[in-house]
Amino acid sequence: MSTNRISSVPLVHQPDEHRYLTVDEVAKSIRVSRSTVRNLINDGEIPAINVGRLIRVHRTALEQYITAKLGAYFSDNVEFLSIEDVAKKIFFGRSTAYGMVAARKIPSVKFRSSVRVASTQLDAYLNGQHTPPESIP
Repeated sequence: MSTNRISSVPLVHQPDEHRYLTVDEVAKSIRVSRSTVRNLINDGEIPAINVGRLIRVHRTALEQYITAKLGAYFSDNVEFLSIEDVAKKIFFGRSTAYGMVAARKIPSVKFRSSVRVASTQLDAYLNGQHTPPESIP
């Protein structure tokens, strides 16, 4: 039988302005691979610092990067979805969802070669608030 042990080591609270994220944490937050995050850092898209062999991304730098990518669709609680997740959520087939994203009917964000749909973008599409780029005067 497995028991969970709770550490008795006190946690030191760091204010958000001093919070640094690991490559894994960044990858999980934007739902891409660690290598994609490393490539974004190497390309200078996401600013990071090296501490020896460790790579850290400041939380506000990541938020600024995401804000720049999403624009009006940015929100504090934004979640990134894969195209497969979008298909499941709107009860379409995967190829239909891919086609809608490719045709820009559903807005999306590209992180290098990874295409993701922000939950706020999907909500705007489902509520009819998204205007496709072709129809913008």
